[in-house]
Amino acid sequence: MGVPEIEAFLTYLATERQVAASTQNQAFNAILFLYREALHPELRC
Repeated sequence: MGVPEIEAFLTYLATERQVAASTQNQAFNAILFLYREALHPELRC
């Protein structure tokens, strides 16, 4: 999963699921944590 997929997921949360901005931010931070702590790839946002 790269930047385009992450952007698509966060867009889906905002448009289709209509979640609050704080929920989108929490999802984004969870993805960042996963990459930084578990997967360790270079993710350029």
